[in-house]
Amino acid sequence: EIHERLVGSEMCIRDRAKEKDLSCQYEELEKGLYLCDLFIKAKVDMLTERINSKFKSVRFRLFQEQVNGGVKDDCEVLVPTAEGVLVPYTFANNAARINAGLEIIGALSAHWGISMPVCIDNAESVTHLLSLPTQVIRLVVSEGDTVLRLEIDTAQAEGVA
Repeated sequence: EIHERLVGSEMCIRDRAKEKDLSCQYEELEKGLYLCDLFIKAKVDMLTERINSKFKSVRFRLFQEQVNGGVKDDCEVLVPTAEGVLVPYTFANNAARINAGLEIIGALSAHWGISMPVCIDNAESVTHLLSLPTQVIRLVVSEGDTVLRLEIDTAQAEGVA
């Protein structure tokens, strides 16, 4: 009986040592996961800032932080309102969406070093178009016009040429 108690206590001591070792390993893994999360968040912030620095007013939300602290991929264009508040592209008015699109086209054109004409449909809702260093074709519906007519903005035409 004494022998059985000694063997049992040795096993108990070994089990406790193993449990302590496993606990230490678990803490190290948790620390590693925490550091990985910090790295991912820092990288996400740097990537978002680098892309957003290419635009004057439009912003991109590329990731969303989850309730559990994780990061979820996202790609939402945020457009400024007249008050300066950023709203998702889908909630912006038509003029803001058109100007956001022009800003994105301008940034991509500058990045890739290309320039092509830009056609803007439904432009009657826009009182001020963002200026681009390229030809802009603005399509407008007006009730008074019964035939197609062409107007050339000479000031803008000279700036492009």
